[in-house]
Amino acid sequence: MSGIRRSPGSTGGAGLRLALALALGAWLLTSCGAIRFHRAWSSYEPPADGTGMEGRWKGEWRSEWNGHSGGLRCLMTPQAEEGCYRAWFFSTYASLLFFQYKTEFRLDGSGLGSLTFAG
Repeated sequence: MSGIRRSPGSTGGAGLRLALALALGAWLLTSCGAIRFHRAWSSYEPPADGTGMEGRWKGEWRSEWNGHSGGLRCLMTPQAEEGCYRAWFFSTYASLLFFQYKTEFRLDGSGLGSLTFAG
C-alpha cells in the first residue's frame, strides 16, 4: 500500500486549527468593543451649552517610525468633575485591525480660540 502516512504522534494539523480558532476568538472578542464604540459614536447628542471640547472628533494617526497610518476617531464626553473629560479613542489599521483606548483629560485653560488639556 502506497501513499502518505501519518507518523505516530503527528497532530495532523491540529496546531494550525488551534491557531486559527484562537485568532478567530480574539477577533470576535475585540469586535465587541468596536460595536460598542460605533454605537456610542452614532448615538452621541452634543449638549446645547457645550464648551467646544466635547463631541465627536475625527482624524488620522501616522507612525513616524515605519510610516503606518490609519483612521482615528475620538468621542469626548464631559465627566461629573468640572473641567474633566473622558476620551474614547478608536483607531484602524489596514481596514481590518483596530485598537481602542479610554482615558481622562483635564481642561488646563483656554486661549484665543483654543482649549488646552492635560492627561
